[in-house]
Amino acid sequence: MMPLTGRLRLGKLPTPGPGDFRGRRRQRRSTVAGMRVRLSRLLAGATTVSALTLAPGCAPPVDGPGLVLTLATPDKPSDSNGPHVQHFVDEVARLSGGSIRIEPVWDVASDGAHGWDQTTARGVADGTWDLGLVPGRAWDELGVTSLRALDTPFLVTSTDVLEQVLDSDLREELLAGLPEAGVVGLDLYPEGLRHPVGFEAPLLGPEDYRGQVIRAPRSATTWKLLEALGARVVDDNPSPAKQRGMETGYDIGTTGIATGNVVLFPKTETLVVDAEVRERLRGDQWELLRDAAANTRDWLFEELPTEAEAAADFCDRGGRIVTASPTQLEQLELAGTGVTARLREDDQTRRLIDAIEGYARSHPDPEVVPRCPTAATETSGPRDEAIHRLDGVYTTRVTRHAMRAAGVTEEERILENVGTYTWTLDGGVWTYDQRADHFLSNPRGTGTYSFDDGRFTLYWGDGGNTAATLEIAPDGSIAFRDIVDSNPEVQAESEGFFSAPWHRVGDLEE
Repeated sequence: MMPLTGRLRLGKLPTPGPGDFRGRRRQRRSTVAGMRVRLSRLLAGATTVSALTLAPGCAPPVDGPGLVLTLATPDKPSDSNGPHVQHFVDEVARLSGGSIRIEPVWDVASDGAHGWDQTTARGVADGTWDLGLVPGRAWDELGVTSLRALDTPFLVTSTDVLEQVLDSDLREELLAGLPEAGVVGLDLYPEGLRHPVGFEAPLLGPEDYRGQVIRAPRSATTWKLLEALGARVVDDNPSPAKQRGMETGYDIGTTGIATGNVVLFPKTETLVVDAEVRERLRGDQWELLRDAAANTRDWLFEELPTEAEAAADFCDRGGRIVTASPTQLEQLELAGTGVTARLREDDQTRRLIDAIEGYARSHPDPEVVPRCPTAATETSGPRDEAIHRLDGVYTTRVTRHAMRAAGVTEEERILENVGTYTWTLDGGVWTYDQRADHFLSNPRGTGTYSFDDGRFTLYWGDGGNTAATLEIAPDGSIAFRDIVDSNPEVQAESEGFFSAPWHRVGDLEE
């Protein structure tokens, strides 16, 4: 077998394009604050690959020439999977004494693309990249059936169960089908539980899905479940103007109304290698990669936020959490039985489902976050009175001149933001209706806001926010000062967008 050495294959990174929320920002798929902090600590403590040396007691360096392998992911370094990738990179460098280097290739799917996970998977299988981090659920679109058991509706509803499954012999069986798609599995990682999240109203029972557009990343099993609930499924960027809601985790950088006691399935990530690359790797190189991958899995078990921690972060970004009734839970599970029955028609999938059920029975009480952590203790005190002080209907006009004066030059972004707006503020929930004399991709939207000590923070549907100090006129109109957007790339847009005051024109309807 010829050794694989000195090969660097970097894909071309896409040029960022406009996002889906009023053209203001690109959709960010996931941002967990705690994981970002841990990643920053990892990066701060890391040395360059060329300077890495083995600590006493570490595995001996792999003999032979240096080896460089690319690792593709549809995410960015700041996304929740960033630490997964960086930890694996660091572990490979540490265990190999720097003789093997992993080069991450971030954000490999173009912005707004469909089937971004499958794009990554196919790119590894066809040799564009050497390794890839791909969600486990994505593979059923590419002929892999062994991972579907993990996506069985309402089967795994606890992170404890998920970790037990991934730390058992079942892990290798779940990965065994990947060669059908031209890759070999290195490891299988946890990424948390998936809940239904409504944009304007919660997704509780099947009646809330029926005839509605629900957003979900492409997966045959996931889509069959949502279609069984009566939904029309799309994998567009999240858009409150076009969709009723989405399936997502608390760690994803969106806001909305999550159903805390409904866990559709867990999300997992597969670390895979191009089958041809695997054939060319020496045995010691392969074992070193497996060891690094296993160390990363162990690290994730320790470092991933708990369901309660992730829920608290979701609520801090402006999200809300509600619960479905026992009847609605029963109806949801009944709707999913047909999907489970079809999965069980495959012998291997049936055996895996039965084995996972054994772990689930040992944890009969899933971890449920029924409401935002502060909701149980909140009272109608000064903070509550402050946020209701803004309740009302407002109008404002965003002009081309204001956007250009703020430094926005891209005509598409200017057009998407200008127009006459009617805003409604209602106890922490905002809605807007935009009118203009040209086409608008998102003329309506909704989300949440906070108002504390004179500081107003408006949370957008993509996980970002804009904060400003308010000046409230005697007639209730508001002006914005000291505007700061959480995304520096759209700071100028926010300054132009909030440059004109909002004129109060009425009270909320009874």
